[in-house]
Amino acid sequence: MPRYTKFYSQAKVGTKMANGKIYVDYKSTDELRRLLTANGKLSSRQRTKLSSMVQRHAATAVKRARYMALLPYEGDNR
Repeated sequence: MPRYTKFYSQAKVGTKMANGKIYVDYKSTDELRRLLTANGKLSSRQRTKLSSMVQRHAATAVKRARYMALLPYEGDNR
């Protein structure tokens, strides 16, 4: 019998540019917040259902947003 697994929908974070490349905008904090856990960590690829390339772009966008003080470094449950 298969184990019970939670089904998560794919997170929509990247936008496709005119030249075909995917860009994850660091200024879209609502989209990036959905990728973070309650502690402020970036969720895994299995949970977000992102490809490896988009996951790397999302990680860079989260780091930029944290540096620009758009996202907190720590979670809300301090």
